[in-house]
Amino acid sequence: MFSIVTGIALLFAALLPVTDGGASCSFRLGFAALAQLIPGQVGFCLDDERNDPTTGDDIQHTSNGLLVWRKADNVSAFTNGQWTWLLGPDGLAQRPNNQRFSWEQNPQHLALAAPSGPLLPGHRIVAYYGNPLVPAMGVLGEGSPDQMLARLQQQAAAYAAADPKTPVQPALELIVTVAQGSAGPDGMYRARMAPALVDQVLGWANSKGYLLILDVQIGRSSVADELQPLLPYLQRPNVELALDPEFAMHGDDVPGQTYGSIDAAIINQAIQSLGSLVADHHLPPKVLIVHRFRQDMVSDSGAIRPSPQVQVVMDMDGFGSQQEKLASYNSYIRDQPVQFAGIKLFYQQDHPIFTPQQAIGLTPTPFVVIYQ
Repeated sequence: MFSIVTGIALLFAALLPVTDGGASCSFRLGFAALAQLIPGQVGFCLDDERNDPTTGDDIQHTSNGLLVWRKADNVSAFTNGQWTWLLGPDGLAQRPNNQRFSWEQNPQHLALAAPSGPLLPGHRIVAYYGNPLVPAMGVLGEGSPDQMLARLQQQAAAYAAADPKTPVQPALELIVTVAQGSAGPDGMYRARMAPALVDQVLGWANSKGYLLILDVQIGRSSVADELQPLLPYLQRPNVELALDPEFAMHGDDVPGQTYGSIDAAIINQAIQSLGSLVADHHLPPKVLIVHRFRQDMVSDSGAIRPSPQVQVVMDMDGFGSQQEKLASYNSYIRDQPVQFAGIKLFYQQDHPIFTPQQAIGLTPTPFVVIYQ
């Protein structure tokens, strides 16, 4: 069933066809609904809707791409050649052209796109964390990309087997802003990764239908300043955000010499920024992950305010024995709930590492599990 918002758009659009103001063509019905919902993407019509006798589909060219009503599944869609927007069962959805949603016909067996609605709690995210430039930073940088992706798929499958009722959404968590022990040219004690690296890891994620999570270690910079160059990526429906308070410095502090912290007010500003992206670009709700393994890393956590546009995960970070990790999880996750729970597990430093069955058996159950 269409969402209420989409239904209103269909009704309104059917009554008021959209044109460029001078052309004799117009949009109708589902095409008009898409043009009303995403006018900046669709643009204006170049011709009227017509039937393609070879496929049975209805098509219409626009200034920015092509509108298609697919006879096979009765879905109206718009594509700009790289991305497709569809009127799906939950309303407007967006995906790359080389992927398909689980509810779409998929005769070519393309990679599955991330769900178009809220991810949590209907799914469990299982992620690999790190940076390909520095293998020591996490499993994301270990081995070849094919080896790493195959290993992640195996790990995700283990969670699907442990909890068959919760679909698993694999993800790659790239440390995109890396804290530094030296000031750097601008004195911010952080290094921003080149767009080429982000594009490379995003390509790996897209090839498998995985999420990309951009992890930010701000050094002496600010969350707002570090989000700015990431906005083009965060406008994509399969890209999420993570904040790492451990490396958020204050005053003359230097990353690696002391632990940092982030206040709830700063986290709320990030929530507002992500929420604006969701509203402006008609995206599914974003996921914001906040890593934590000390009480002082997140101040006033009870004041964090998730929104309908942004789902907040407090992730228990840090390595150690199962007893130590359980104590931290109880202190920072169970006893100080925000919205959704997460946990980070370390292949090398956790002794022994939680099994998937043990991890999902925690209270509250984590809907995000990150491996480093």
